[in-house]
Amino acid sequence: RQFWNGSWTVWFPWGGNVAGNPDAASWGGDRVDVFYRGADGAIYHMWSDKAAIINEPKIEKVPYVITNADPTAIGATW
Repeated sequence: RQFWNGSWTVWFPWGGNVAGNPDAASWGGDRVDVFYRGADGAIYHMWSDKAAIINEPKIEKVPYVITNADPTAIGATW
């Protein structure tokens, strides 16, 4: 869901096979990064930015991480 032209849009389904509790962070006003544990135990990173308003969010598997714990996202700016 996003705030666009003075009002909130409908919810957008981001997909993914989430097994635990996702966590999100943002390092800019036009970006959100979401981390979640998949059903396979891997950690996934989804992100959306201003360019993704038209496109679907991007998804990547974080390499070499298999866990039964939920991830924690920390936002930072530099």
